[in-house]
Amino acid sequence: MNKNIKKVISRINRIFFNAEFAALVFIVIGVIIIFLGFKYLYPKSFSVCLQITEDFYSNFGTEFISVGLTVLIIDRINKRREVLDRKRSLIQQMASKSNDFSLEAVRLLRIEGWLFDETLHGADLLGGNLENADLSNASLQEVDLLEANLKGVDLKNACLDKANLWQANLERSDLRGLSARNAHFFMANLKNADLAEANLEGAILRGAILEGAIFLKTNLSRADFRGVDISEIDLSQAILDEAKFDQ
Repeated sequence: MNKNIKKVISRINRIFFNAEFAALVFIVIGVIIIFLGFKYLYPKSFSVCLQITEDFYSNFGTEFISVGLTVLIIDRINKRREVLDRKRSLIQQMASKSNDFSLEAVRLLRIEGWLFDETLHGADLLGGNLENADLSNASLQEVDLLEANLKGVDLKNACLDKANLWQANLERSDLRGLSARNAHFFMANLKNADLAEANLEGAILRGAILEGAIFLKTNLSRADFRGVDISEIDLSQAILDEAKFDQ
């Protein structure tokens, strides 16, 4: 069969064989039945609207409209459920130990736009292998990334406020412009990570590895550095208001 014909048939199937179209057909038929019945019974007058509710045509037409609306509502509910199931499936895939599997989930979430809305808020990504993932501009508030592999990940301008990154590996990650206010980086590996202009206000960095990390204009106000060796870290251009260090 010709490819163009197949495309046309496929489009026709999508248009005519779906719940929304069926619902609209029922509604239109219902309206037509009511109109024709009214015209038949009251050919000279359109002012007796109250009498229509007692007529067979009105009742029959109303039934069609009710069926159509019911089908439409159920279809919308089912589609919403399918979307939620799809999101849950991709979040589980994102937390996979397989890097390829995780990166594919990130790619699909980005295509759907679900990296940037509230889909991943509070998501359980514990131990996920997201090495070299593109999570730039992602909305990841309160996600659990305990012991996750984020080596070389791109988190530019992402939001990780209140996220749990305990013992996560963020070596060589790009965290420029990141917002990670009140996030937990306890014993996280941030070796050679770039945190230029990131906002880590109130973040917990106790026991973190910060060797070679870049803190250019980084907001570290109220950050907790206790248990961190800062002797070879350049914090001269960082904002350190009320930051906590070992005595």
